[in-house]
Amino acid sequence: MTGSPDAACAAIMQSQFGLIHESQALTAGMTRRMIRYRIRSGRWDVLHPVVFRLAGTPTSREQRVLATVLYGGPSAVAS
Repeated sequence: MTGSPDAACAAIMQSQFGLIHESQALTAGMTRRMIRYRIRSGRWDVLHPVVFRLAGTPTSREQRVLATVLYGGPSAVAS
């Protein structure tokens, strides 16, 4: 990905109801330290051990379902 890790993560979160999986954040250029900082500073909320939500993003049924699917991994599905 090009640009800053924050911009890349913001683009992913915008398309996923404010959510991002840790692996997506790492691929976008974040380090685990950067992720921990965003959690500690309150910018990101932890929904599952590896699924984060942009703080202040409205919750919805779709967001909760996607958070669970992201946590479940590549073979997880919802119906």
